[in-house]
Amino acid sequence: MICCGTAGGTPAGSTLLVQDKSASGFFGRIRDSDTGRPLPGAHVFIAGSLMGTAADSDGRYLLDEVPPGSHRVVASMLGFETGSVDTTLTGGLLEINLSLPPRILEAGAIEIVARQDEKWNRNLQRFRREFLGQSEAATAGEILNPEILDFESSWWGRLRARASAPLLIENRYLGYRTTYHLKDYDYTPSVLRYDGDPVFEELAPLSADEAAAWMSNRRTAFRGSFRHFLLALLADSIESQGFRLFRRPSLDSPIGSPYRFGVTPSRLIRDPDSVGVTLQFTGFIEIIYEPEIEESAFLKSQGAFRPPAPQQSWIKLTHGPTRVDWLGSAIDPYGITVYGYLAFERVGDELPKEYRPPGVDLKPR
Repeated sequence: MICCGTAGGTPAGSTLLVQDKSASGFFGRIRDSDTGRPLPGAHVFIAGSLMGTAADSDGRYLLDEVPPGSHRVVASMLGFETGSVDTTLTGGLLEINLSLPPRILEAGAIEIVARQDEKWNRNLQRFRREFLGQSEAATAGEILNPEILDFESSWWGRLRARASAPLLIENRYLGYRTTYHLKDYDYTPSVLRYDGDPVFEELAPLSADEAAAWMSNRRTAFRGSFRHFLLALLADSIESQGFRLFRRPSLDSPIGSPYRFGVTPSRLIRDPDSVGVTLQFTGFIEIIYEPEIEESAFLKSQGAFRPPAPQQSWIKLTHGPTRVDWLGSAIDPYGITVYGYLAFERVGDELPKEYRPPGVDLKPR
């Protein structure tokens, strides 16, 4: 089961919506919270996307051509704590100013920890397996700077992780390098919760064959993903996109239970507005994606000895009705709990939020 994290950080300074019909995005200024001085060169980006920029010599930035929806605006700079704010963009330019506190390094006794320590290496392997995932796409991902990680583990299987700097993850299966600002990672054998702010960068292919492979692999990673499901739900295109939905009161007997009823998108969504909809149901929704079968690594992770079947997942609302924007993102990232195949897909399977396969047009209805 995967729950993805809550928003972190708060904006400093004023916010102002500029009604400019020809533009959509964010602008503002990044400052040192202690001195009020601008922070030239600060990196400002939309979490989960390819969209980012650097603040100018006066600490000002502009992120334009951002589609309306729910976004997390993040600012980071070496020597300062990362700042972020979750907001909803309905159009025009929205001013967001952020003040970053200096990162304080505690003085005292200096302890040099060998990163080749056997226990640390075991924890790193567990972290990599559960954080990036075990799919074909995820196992191709490489954490380039694992030395920034520290772990806290327990005898019964809990593992917590923290990073002293952003994680750099390169995936030559999908063709992206991800800078992941990890905020929280808490794994137990039954629940994984993690929160962070990723920003993607496209790698340069080494050949035409590699570029073609990336296009194919990205398309495969998107199909059947949680974002694909939400976009199909919003577009009322569940069946045409290959999904089947059922409603279950519980998961006491998820396979072969008679208590399973077909459900349509109109029974799950409420209150559409310019931002998105409210996802509302009780119990569990079963999601079957028929065009693709389970990877062998998924069956192995489940200890299942059977032929691969269509991908089967379940979701529930963690705290009751939750909002989903028109870009296919849950506004409360901890608002939906996932099980089954969707829980098997982790950070190593993620694509930028603006990615759509060529020829796929999922417009909300």
